[in-house]
Amino acid sequence: MMRAMEVKHLKTLFHALLAARFMYPFYQNPMNSLYSDPQRHWNNADSLFSPTFDRGMDMTGYQVFLYFIRYATDDSPFGIAFVSGVLCVLLPWLWSRIAREMFRDERFALLCGICVGIMPSLLFIYAFTMVETLLLNVVAAGILLSLIYLREKSASVFLYQTAMLTFAALTKFAAVPVSVMFLGFSIWRANPGAKILLTASVIAALMINAAGVRSAISAHFFSPFGILDFARIYSKSDAKKIVIRYNNGAEWYQSPALEHIPLAPLSGWKSKRSGEVEIQIDLLKGREDWTREIARFPVKPENYLRQIEENFIIFFFDFSWPEHMLGGIQGPLIFASRWVWFPLTVFIVCGLAGYRPQEYRRKDGKWHRHWLQGEEAAQTFFVLLTLAVVGAMLVQYTGIMEGRYRKPVEPLLIMSAFIVVRKRFFPPRKTAPKQTTRKRKTNAPSS
Repeated sequence: MMRAMEVKHLKTLFHALLAARFMYPFYQNPMNSLYSDPQRHWNNADSLFSPTFDRGMDMTGYQVFLYFIRYATDDSPFGIAFVSGVLCVLLPWLWSRIAREMFRDERFALLCGICVGIMPSLLFIYAFTMVETLLLNVVAAGILLSLIYLREKSASVFLYQTAMLTFAALTKFAAVPVSVMFLGFSIWRANPGAKILLTASVIAALMINAAGVRSAISAHFFSPFGILDFARIYSKSDAKKIVIRYNNGAEWYQSPALEHIPLAPLSGWKSKRSGEVEIQIDLLKGREDWTREIARFPVKPENYLRQIEENFIIFFFDFSWPEHMLGGIQGPLIFASRWVWFPLTVFIVCGLAGYRPQEYRRKDGKWHRHWLQGEEAAQTFFVLLTLAVVGAMLVQYTGIMEGRYRKPVEPLLIMSAFIVVRKRFFPPRKTAPKQTTRKRKTNAPSS
């Protein structure tokens, strides 16, 4: 009875949260914040089928999505707010479904959805036309389909999972490791068979090829995940600002994170990058000039160690741009919530002690080692995957770290923390087999 009351109250709170999230984009309409990156993404949707170089540098997924949304709504502020509201609601709902698949416990599912839903950095981003508004939902949908496939082992679910995770990878390069790891885990634990694997490979190849053809039109070489060479040069140059001059134009870029003081007010630490670097690219030569410019900046051990230091501090403590510029209480909440992620990661790492992907079982008088099965295997893999993604982002040297690049990992960290709490403090009850007592027959005393 008490548990039913808890679930009822949590459902009421969760539904109220979803209603508030749906209304948020109507209060803070994305069309009122079209500048810098939001403006660039808005413009990119105009040139989806005739990409220019400056608009073809970004990955294709969000541009395709925004093109159809703009076409369907006719750039109506109400229509854009409505779609943003739907995306805003979907995020906590998807993670509540993921938690339900993971735990088979409605209370934990609702609590996980509520925690994702109230996080400022996972709410205020929907006031902008940013890639993360789509990426967060696509990654969550891909993870949910992965868990459903592991339970149902349905071929159609595996194909949907492949398409969704491929689309996530084509939306933001940071989603590539998540997509690859979840697909690999699904194939390993529930092999769908050669025929289904071939079909899934064809689907992924067609999607990747379509994105690559678009980059070939704008940059004259096949690059389905955007022009990553630009980010590599910027990262290796050790400069604060980069200017690129190409055939019929020029662009400059500077990461906003390089001006932030992420540890304020505890420390005045700031990125040590300085100066400006300029590169010259002849687009008609394909990758030739890109390769030459990358070779200009060899990797130096001292620069790489400093990059890791900056990655660590910015990833865990920098606030998310551009939400910090919102008025009212929104900006201060973005500043305050950035302190959550480092302690939460430490908690997960400490809770990981004792997790074992294998267990020993006694059979025929001998101990045999077996991989964990079912929910326990999925939970262990999920925590390990989350920490692997965090570790990869900390040691990467292919781009400048920013606080908003942490955003796709934030729901993963919240979910991993719930797994640790569940494992340590609320372990599932294991019912012992019933013991039957056999009545002994006794002969009646003879008279």
